[in-house]
Formats: sequence, C-alpha cells, structure tokens
Amino acid sequence: MVEEGEVNASVPTSDAHTIDAANLSSRELNQAILNLIKEGVKRLKVLNVNGQRYIGLNLAGLACEDVEVTLTGYVGNCLANLNSSVSFTVYGNCGDDLADTMHGGRVVVHGDARDVVAQALQGGVVYVKGNVGNRAGIQMREYLHRRPYLVIGGYADDYLGEYLAGGVIIILGIKWAKKSVGNYVGSGMVGGRIYIRDKVELSKIGVQPPEKDIETHLTLLAEEGALDEILYTTVKRKISYHTLKAKLQNEIFERVKRYYLSTYVEPPICEYRELNTYETQEIEPILEDYISTFNLPQKLLEVILCSKFTVLSQ
Repeated sequence: MVEEGEVNASVPTSDAHTIDAANLSSRELNQAILNLIKEGVKRLKVLNVNGQRYIGLNLAGLACEDVEVTLTGYVGNCLANLNSSVSFTVYGNCGDDLADTMHGGRVVVHGDARDVVAQALQGGVVYVKGNVGNRAGIQMREYLHRRPYLVIGGYADDYLGEYLAGGVIIILGIKWAKKSVGNYVGSGMVGGRIYIRDKVELSKIGVQPPEKDIETHLTLLAEEGALDEILYTTVKRKISYHTLKAKLQNEIFERVKRYYLSTYVEPPICEYRELNTYETQEIEPILEDYISTFNLPQKLLEVILCSKFTVLSQ
C-alpha cells in the first residue's frame, strides 16, 4: 500500500500520440489536444503537466467516443468539466473542480484531488485513489438509467455529498487514510446514497445547530419535569439529531426538532451496517473496476464487501 499523497503508478508505455506540456500555457495545451482529436487521434498522452487548467473543456459536445487522454504531473483546476465520453487518466494529483457537471465518460486519478470533486456529476464514473478535499460530490444527480458513481480510496474532507440529489458516493478509507470523512456529511441531501467504510459519528452528519442551543432547551425540559434526569444526562453527552430522535419520546423530540428544521435541514437517514443484497449487486461491479483500475489486490474486494459502512440515504 502507498502512504497518503503518494502516487504508486507508472505511466504505461503505448503508441499514443504524445504532447510535452512543459512550456505550454493552458490555452495552448487545450488547443493542441483539441487539434489532435479533431484529426482523429484516439489515444493521447500529455507529459509534464504543471497546473494547466480546463483540460478537456473544449471537447464538450464533440464526438469523442473511445478517446483516451493520459496526463502526468499536476493537473490544474477544472479537468473534464462537462465531459460526456472521454476517458481521462491522471498519474499525479489534481486541483479543484474535477469533473464538474460531467455527463458521461471516465476520470481516474492515481493521486489526490482537491476541493469540489464531481460537482453536479450526472453520469459516468470518477475514481480517486487517494484523498479529496471539501465538498466532494455536491449536487450530484441522476436521471432514469444514468447514475453517476464517485469512488474515493482515502478520505474526504468537510461537506461530502452536500445537496446530493442522486448517484452514489463511496468512501473506502483504505490503509493510507487517517480519517474517513470530515464534518457536515450529506448536509442538505435530498437523494442518492453515500457509503462510508467507517463508523461515522452522528455529530458529523448534516449541519447541526449549535450544541449550546440544544443543551439549553434540554435543560429547560428537565426543569419542567418533561425529561427525567438520567435521560437528560445521557443525551447531553453527545448531542446529535439522530441520538435525540432515537432516545427521546416523540412528543419531546418534536419540541427539540424545530432547532434543526427552522434554519437547518433535517439530516439524512444514517445507518451503520453491512451492505444488503441489492446494494452489493449494484456496487460490486464498480468496486471490481476500481480495484482493477488501480491494480490493487483482488482480495481487497472481499474485505470491502464484508465491511460495515455508514450508509446515508434520503
């Protein structure tokens, strides 16, 4: 296994057409890629990428079936935005806004990616071997048979799946991850599913109101006699929407619930469990593809499928 941030992959040798991006601006590199693909080039290898942005954006709307673009180095912001069919592979790390509003195709990152990965992803797959920053998978959506998948091998920072409306996000938390997710997971989520191979604290799910406000109200309920002392002490230790819902009587919970619904959004349904049959049938092929893509040990698939996940849905 590799450590956090390390890229354990070598670029395969092939007969692909090669561009050296070392001395090219973002505009020049994108134009060079566009020209070659218009000439009918299907396999393209870009070397020495050093922060160039918007790669692939000018391919949106073109007939690019079976086009494979391999990039080595550090890829700048907005790779594969609006992508519909191109397969992008990055041997290195990526900047912000990877695969924004992608409708199809494939993006594979052998390193880490920064913030806002797969924003409004609507089709295709995005695989990141390492870690991602804030707001990964926000506003993802699906339509009929077109369901997008975002799979992250390491961890994701705050606001994972914010305003998620469809599609599937999977956080694998493989060896090099120090943590699985940050705070505010699934905040504003209205559809889709998030699978996190770790037991996530309930306080990290959704956007919680200030604990002080909830604690003050619980204290008042206890003083009124509506909440007995033992239960009051129990729920005050770790205040979260799901804990309060599970432990308080319905009429008491309804009085506290308004703090979550007046300014904030009700957190998504949260379960810590093994995958059910339907879920396994759906995501096993995606995980097989992920493991094969990154040349990870095949036995890892069985380990993952037998693991418990924090599953978020709405």
